[in-house]
Amino acid sequence: MSGFSLNGRNGESLLKNQKVLLLLALALIAVVVTAINPNFVEVRNIISIFEQVSVLGILTVAMALLLISGGIDLSIGSIMALAGVVISRIIMSSGSVWLAVLAGLLSATLCGLVNGMIITLTKTMPLIITLGMAGVYFATALMASGGPFMHFSGAF
Repeated sequence: MSGFSLNGRNGESLLKNQKVLLLLALALIAVVVTAINPNFVEVRNIISIFEQVSVLGILTVAMALLLISGGIDLSIGSIMALAGVVISRIIMSSGSVWLAVLAGLLSATLCGLVNGMIITLTKTMPLIITLGMAGVYFATALMASGGPFMHFSGAF
């Protein structure tokens, strides 16, 4: 049975548990930031934080599965940026959310396929290929966007 106790009889003490220490650190950071800027605890800001963290959470789960299987992909952030540009471009031009999401998924899948094909055919380390391709995908996203701020026009 794994439980928490203050004296350590049934497991580790609370202050030696990494989960408890992480929660304490997060609580301390929240208190300090709130003391500096009281707007931090507004509902609007908390929703914004959760929206931003949800994207990173999805990418983290994908990367965790990849790492568990023994692989690595350093281009995941650039692939996400490219897919976002593709989605934004299609929404701004046609207004079709379904087409945009499908094209974004297809572009990200194609990028992953290119990475996999290069790694498999050249028998090169995935670390090197995905690091190099990250630059290629980011440059492609930058050229496709033209550089200015892009938006989804409130489509979502």
